[in-house]
Amino acid sequence: GEIDWIGINDNIFFVTVYEGVDLFKTPLQEIVEHTKKYGLLDTEDNFLGYSFCFPKLGICYWRPAKTEDVAEGLDELDGEERDYFLEEIERSKYCRQVSIFKVGYWGK
Repeated sequence: GEIDWIGINDNIFFVTVYEGVDLFKTPLQEIVEHTKKYGLLDTEDNFLGYSFCFPKLGICYWRPAKTEDVAEGLDELDGEERDYFLEEIERSKYCRQVSIFKVGYWGK
């Protein structure tokens, strides 16, 4: 059979690169801008901001939270809780999963 979709998480032990860019060590916004050189971003995606899909390329980048959402209320926190959210803010700037899929998988 054929594989229609596969997801690669950021906890793998090998480097995941697209057109010369490391997908888990490069800030997500840079990856998106880089990928736009090769195909169109699906700006109609209901989850845009969490996911950045390029249907004609068969690739999608995902993160569990938007940086601005994680940063909300940070000023009201202190100590370990604040430190935790500062780490989460930094993590939210990076891709946590790359999906590679058959063109047309999501009907686009």
